[in-house]
Amino acid sequence: MTIRRVPGSKTWRVRRYVPGVGSIERTLKTIKKGEARYREGVVVKLIKAGALETLRLFKAGTLQIEDLVDADRHGRLEQVADNIRLQRPLAEAIDGWLPQSAPAKQSRRRYETSWKRFQKVGHATKQLPADATIYHLARIDYHKMRHHWGTSGSDWNKARAMISSFLTTYLGHLHHPFRLQVMGRLPAAREKKGRMPQETPEDFWSVVMAAPGHAQASYVAMAVLGVGPKEYLGIRQRDLNADQLTVVVNGTKSEHRQRVVAVDERFWGWIERAVPSKLQYRWLGVYWNRAREKAKCPELRMYDLRHLSAQYAGDRGVTDRDLTIHLGHSNPKMTHVYSRRGIARGIAKAIADSLEEGQVRGQVRGQ
Repeated sequence: MTIRRVPGSKTWRVRRYVPGVGSIERTLKTIKKGEARYREGVVVKLIKAGALETLRLFKAGTLQIEDLVDADRHGRLEQVADNIRLQRPLAEAIDGWLPQSAPAKQSRRRYETSWKRFQKVGHATKQLPADATIYHLARIDYHKMRHHWGTSGSDWNKARAMISSFLTTYLGHLHHPFRLQVMGRLPAAREKKGRMPQETPEDFWSVVMAAPGHAQASYVAMAVLGVGPKEYLGIRQRDLNADQLTVVVNGTKSEHRQRVVAVDERFWGWIERAVPSKLQYRWLGVYWNRAREKAKCPELRMYDLRHLSAQYAGDRGVTDRDLTIHLGHSNPKMTHVYSRRGIARGIAKAIADSLEEGQVRGQVRGQ
């Protein structure tokens, strides 16, 4: 790097090419060579630190050399670019991020809905002014917003996830100090536990047998594979591997999210009859609803079939970790609900065994 005087002036300037930034040529705004060397050194610090965003802002004129010098003297040189970026209007930044916020259209739509709700409640509670910047996210009273949110804890957590995803993308990484500061202030809400089917395998088969013959294999496949109707309808013949007895199940939220489900040979025939589906989504629902009423199992919904395999496997002692793989969940905690019933029964048996043995010993002692 070299410093030279601006032609026709005593003022010094710096000139340097930085990969990823391009050619930087800016005045150092001083006529003193010693001060110019110091200011050149500030720019060198940024280059060595790889602070490309700050250097881009300096090159564009958004940041002046005085801004960099002041930040260096106060020990916050590497944060100066973030301070500029956090002053960007929040609505403008999020609106620009939403169209490419997630690979799946469904996720992008959910983020858009959450952002609209966040704005509405933020304005109503006077926590989010119309001219709010990104920096305002660290000043919001989120407990007040949560109190006036008006919808479920699940909806609040979706808005929280939206803010988290936006900050991660905008600031460049998950552990950025400002993101951690905001998320530390933004509490997660308790969500109601999802409904778990209580019906027995006998109940399931009674409904299946009450359905039309050409629909039965579809319901068995959903239960065996642990899939909902949309996932099931996405399975094609090419997804079946008869040699390995496995089925590739593609997620509905992302084309990149897929899992391979193993099938016991006793049920492979059902899978082959079910794929591809002979019915569309509407008729799958119509036939199932008719069958569950006929079988007198009105509480067993078609979407519950996704949970049946995990619940029955959990009752048989399959671990949370293994259920996580089967269902394609990212966190074992999500599958703990399926093993609870089996664990509770095991505990109940242990208690009963202990009391029963004590009762017998007590009777013997009393004789």
